[in-house]
Order: sequence, then structure tokens, then C-alpha cells
Amino acid sequence: MNRIQENSGEGRNTLPLKENRPLKELNASLGNLAAQGFDSLQATQQAAQCGQHQYGGAVPIVAPADAVQPVARKQHKARDLLTGIFGGEGQPAEPVWEKPVPLRAEIRALPYPLEVLPPLIRHAIKEVEQFTQAPTALIAASALSAVSATVQGLVSVERGASLRGPASLFFLTLAVSGERKSSADKYFTRAIHEWEAQQTEASKPALAAYRAASTEWQCTEEGYKQAIKQSAKGGMPDKYVAEQLKQLELNRPLEPRIPTILRMDDTPEALGVALTRWPVAAVLSNEAGIIFGAHGMNPESVMRNMAGLNVCWDGGHLRRDRTSTQSINVEGMRLTMGLMVQPDTLQSFLSKQGALARGIGFFARFLVAHPESTQGTRYYREQTPGEPALTAFNARVTQLLNVPAQVDAEGRLETTYLTLSPEAKEIWIRFHDVVEEELGRGRDYYDVQDVASKAADNAARLAACLHAFCDHTHSISSIGAESMEAGTELMRWYLHEALRFCRQLAVPDSLRKAERLEEWLVTKLYSGMALVPTREAKQFAPSELRGAAGAEAFAVLEDHNRAKLITQGQKKFYCLNPEVVNEYRR
Repeated sequence: MNRIQENSGEGRNTLPLKENRPLKELNASLGNLAAQGFDSLQATQQAAQCGQHQYGGAVPIVAPADAVQPVARKQHKARDLLTGIFGGEGQPAEPVWEKPVPLRAEIRALPYPLEVLPPLIRHAIKEVEQFTQAPTALIAASALSAVSATVQGLVSVERGASLRGPASLFFLTLAVSGERKSSADKYFTRAIHEWEAQQTEASKPALAAYRAASTEWQCTEEGYKQAIKQSAKGGMPDKYVAEQLKQLELNRPLEPRIPTILRMDDTPEALGVALTRWPVAAVLSNEAGIIFGAHGMNPESVMRNMAGLNVCWDGGHLRRDRTSTQSINVEGMRLTMGLMVQPDTLQSFLSKQGALARGIGFFARFLVAHPESTQGTRYYREQTPGEPALTAFNARVTQLLNVPAQVDAEGRLETTYLTLSPEAKEIWIRFHDVVEEELGRGRDYYDVQDVASKAADNAARLAACLHAFCDHTHSISSIGAESMEAGTELMRWYLHEALRFCRQLAVPDSLRKAERLEEWLVTKLYSGMALVPTREAKQFAPSELRGAAGAEAFAVLEDHNRAKLITQGQKKFYCLNPEVVNEYRR
């Protein structure tokens, strides 16, 4: 058992907690247990001796007399519910139950490693946490998104002679509406908004000159075209005018590049167009469902758009030719993403596009967090006047943004590549190799191979962002050991979150259906049907579980010792392992 497993409880002989999965039907059944399951205890006991329900159909639950009262009933274990339906005359033999295997092991959340962050960032996060009482991981994602957005246009990272890439980071936080991500984003992007406003104001003279020159150019072009038309009518095209038009085309006025970094809920298409105007951007959204549920993510275009965002993460060449809309041709861009999405929205997306998203490495590039909600505990606090930590944070943002980004004549961004100091390189190699060892079958990161395969890259990016943002010595050519230690420690935490994400949301469809069937069988059990006829499941189970899908889901339950198929004559019944039912009562 490794350190993360020891801290989180993973690997211990524990059963998964079921209260995190809503069971409205089950709760309703428990609340009316006496009325639904035990109206006629004598009749059900007599029918049980014959292996029949008093009204026909499945064998009912027969429980001790003291179970008639709902309050007392809740104190009995699941095995008591099965009393009297096995072993009697005309009844099936009681099955031999083995210990049930969890469908997916519980992985507990670890505290966010806030202590590894440099003081300039750590103190600002704590200050915002005091103001908003939002989850720490959510606030940290907002802070690091702002850091990435600030430095990505200035520096990149070189991990080795042929291992070079952007310092940009992609964050994805799973949280329900109301977790105050937008508030956190506002605190950390305040200086970026102010800087953008200053750039827009400063560019007004240049923009006015461009518009005037563009109007003059268009009028001149129209004049040349008219002259050529007139000369052509006489059969003598004016070659001189044609040459002048050619020269005019070569001197078309260029629109000034006005730095605009922050984007909100742009579609991938709109984002691509924005990057042609300025090759540095940050998409910060607390409603990322607009991205994951947008028109651009339908089955027809999902592959192209996710691949385009992958290119942006890589800092590659994004090109899309259009006939009716603006074409996109940008190379060497830098993009930061800080998204929040509601779990249900992401689950819907994964059910439709999950295999494709993982297949092309879309989610592998994201640093995913699913923090525990703080809603219900955010009692009023009197705020301390002043924001010293945030003021220092935003002052550094302004200082770095005022360093002009270098863009060549073709619009390609030119950045400084940060190398790793010998000590930092040693730390990075050690992290890279440890993660690589855990990718094998049965090892810690086998289920998240796609994410883990990019962990070393993301660790170096994190280290580069921390180093460039917090190093005030102006000697930012080499990343030090302290920044790399922080980057690798943060990445270990995000790898652990990736495992939680994989187990909680990015689950195979077969496993999800098995869980749904199990919940339905538990509901039937507590409503008075201990043995559920297979024909009943085919007719009345949730629609997605009828037919072959239901049989496949039950096979998964059998493989995990969570249910058995009971045969009585020609009739077949589904029966849950009593220990599985007890899991829902904890």
C-alpha cells in the first residue's frame, strides 16, 4: 500500500458507502415499510410455505412479528428479511454467499497540498478562502488559472533537449452551482481585467488610424477595379492599372493586435478566431456546461473540436479553412482553461462522448478536482478590512503583463524556454519514473493511464508557472528544486483526484448499469419482494435495464458476488447478497 492509499483509505478492506448515490425510491419504501410489506403477515407466512405470494408472483419477505413496526424494522439486518423463503418444502435451497466485492472501490479525498505553494500564491488563496468559504481546491484552481494566464505568453518549459512545450495549464473542477467559483475568479483576475481595459484604451489611436487607412484602401481598390472594367469594355485592358491593383493588394492595412486574454464561454470555433487576433487566451468559465453541452460538442463535430483544444494545449498549429465564416490559421498559441462543470452535466457528456474523449487524450490534459462542497457550513463572518495578500498577487500579475509579449510578423508567439536546474531535473526524472512504474496492470495508475502519461509534463508546467510568477530576481532562465518539488507534489494530488474522478464519473457503461440494477433490486426487496422474477425485471426494471442490457448488468453483479440467480422449477429469480443490502443501511 503506497502513501496515497494509506492516507485515503484505498486498498483497505472496506465496503463502498451508498449514501452518495440517491435512492429516492428506497427512502420512500423504508418510510412506508409496514404499510407496503407487512400488511398481512399471517397471509404472507402461509404463502411462503407454498413458495408463492399471497396475490401470486414472487415470494414475499417474511420477518419476525416485531418487524411490523417501521422503527423496530430498521434495526434488523438484511439476512432477517430473507427468513422463511429458503429451505422449506417447495422452496429453493439457500444459496452459499461469498463476501461481496465492491463494484468500485471508494477513494477518499485528500486535503489540498496548499502548503507546497509559494507564499505569494498561498496567502492569496487563504485570503479568498476567508472571504468566500469556497472549497480550497476550487479556489486554488482559480488562482493557478490566473497564474498560468499571466505567464504563458512569456515563458515555456524545456524538460529535455527534445522535450519542449508551453507552460499553460488546463483545470477542470467538478462542483454544483453555488460553490462561488465566479467570485474566486473575480478576485484573481481583477488585474487582468484592468490590464485589458488599459490596452483597449491605449490602442484607440492605432485602431482609428487603421480604420481610416482601411477605408482609403477600399476606395482605392474600387477605383482601380472600375478603371479596369472601363478599359476592358474597349477591348484594351489597362495593364498599368492592373499592376497598381496588384501592389495595392500587397499593402493591405493590417489590423492592430489588441491584447485580449480572458474569454468566457466561447465555442471552440470562436476561440480559434480569437487566437488569430491575439495568440494568448484564457477560458475561465463557471458554467462549462456551455462548452461540454454546446452545439460544437455534438457527435458530428466533437472529434474535431476536442482535437483542436488538444492542439491548443500542445501549442501547435491550428488551421481550419472556411468558405462561409472566417478561416483559422494560428501557430504557437498559448491557452489556459479554468472550467467548472456540474457533475450531472459532465456525466451526460461522458455517457455520449466519454470513450472518444479519453481515446484522443482530451481529459488527460486537464487537472481535475472534485472537492467536497462547503454549502451548508458557510456561516457569516465579519471580514477583516483590506486585502494585503490579494493586492500583492494582483500587483505581480500587472507587473508580468506589462512585459510585452513577443509576436512575429506572422502572428507566432515567441517565448523564453525555462530549463531545469540539475536538482530540479533530478526531482522531475524521479517523479516521471515513479509514475511510469504505476501504469502497469494492477498498479496505482492503471485506470488513469491517459492522465498519468501526461503527469510529468503537467508537473513541469506547474513548476514553470510557480517559478516564473514568484521569482522576483528576474533570473527566470532555470527552474529550481523548490518549484519542481511543489509541481510534482501538486501533480500527485491531481493524479489522486483523477482516480476519484474515474471511479465516480468516468465509469464503464456496464458498471453504471449494474449499479442501477442493484439499486432497483434493493428497492424491490424493501417493498416486499425478496426474490425478483427475471420476467418482472424484464418488464418493470428501468428501461435501460430491460432485455439483454439487464442480463449483462446482472452478470456483473454475479461476478462481484453481489447477487445470484435462484432457480425453482422453471422459474428464475434474482436475489441479492444480504451483505450488499446491509451496505445501503449504513
